[in-house]
Amino acid sequence: MQSAIGPGISVYSRYDHVIEADGSEMSVRTALQIINQELDSFFGGQSEGLDAESRFAVELFAQAGFDELDFGTADVLARAKNTSVAKVADTGAIISGRGKVRLAKREEMEFPKAGENSSWMNLQRMAFAMEREGIRGCAKLIMESYGSNDVLKNLAYHMYQLAEEKHLSSEAGVYNNLVISWNDILAAAEELRSQQPEQMNLLEV
Repeated sequence: MQSAIGPGISVYSRYDHVIEADGSEMSVRTALQIINQELDSFFGGQSEGLDAESRFAVELFAQAGFDELDFGTADVLARAKNTSVAKVADTGAIISGRGKVRLAKREEMEFPKAGENSSWMNLQRMAFAMEREGIRGCAKLIMESYGSNDVLKNLAYHMYQLAEEKHLSSEAGVYNNLVISWNDILAAAEELRSQQPEQMNLLEV
């Protein structure tokens, strides 16, 4: 976000005067407000294309990180995303009980077969693979069923931003590693795909 402010202000400062619709001169403060509005719109767009359960998980993280929320509060958030606490719990993304709800941590999750769950759970599976197997582990998931999946890349970037804002440096680091390694992951997946015919031929022999 910080890297976008400089170029934004450079557009404003390029001219001797920037005029509002009513003829008054635009202030630097107003220019910054407009830039920040556009940034908010962009980063909000990182959640586009997500299923309802994933949108709820993102909102839960934004609200509470991995801390507990009262069931009533979580229920309101879930309904706003057109889902339910029970449905999200069925994906394995959250832990609900005794009137409390919280996001499950990756080490608490039981992952289904790749690609057969919400985008949130698929991202967590990717993050889990990155932490334990590195780029090659993520490449296997991409090759199996994720495809290039820009939705997951965008979600990882959005989660990196949220984790940074919440000062969860370890969590931010995991998502950042995914984002900066994405092209390497895709390249490794392509390499694995190219090896498949050769492996099949060896099996036939």
